Amino acid sequence: MGDDTCLESSLAAISGLLPGMNKSSLNKTDRHISTKITTGEDDGGNYEAETYHYKNYDITIVRDLIDSILITSPELLWAQNIKIGEDRNVVERYLILEPVVNDKDSSQYVICSDVGDVYAILRYQNNKIKSIELAIERP
Repeated sequence: MGDDTCLESSLAAISGLLPGMNKSSLNKTDRHISTKITTGEDDGGNYEAETYHYKNYDITIVRDLIDSILITSPELLWAQNIKIGEDRNVVERYLILEPVVNDKDSSQYVICSDVGDVYAILRYQNNKIKSIELAIERP
């Protein structure tokens, strides 16, 4: 890892994808299983969110950009072969860097990116990973 303050984007990417990439980047992935459309509002105004469900993860698109990637399947190995169900102590040993947020239920790491502030949010239940979400900070 060249930078010790953030996770290398090549390690953190899912199927070569990261939040902040254009929706057209999805052309590189297998066909999704289903789609769900929701709406919301943030500082940028009203938006429509398209969530594409794949076998091991979900990708949400907002304003034609990948907004988040959510991993909930233990079949998918993430950075350093971390997976859902992994013990928190193992995760912290593998990732080496300090999380920017670290509390009882989650830890958040910065992902090196040139598209904006991208984070990996690991959520825990009983000290085991329950979900991994890659997300870009948006307005």
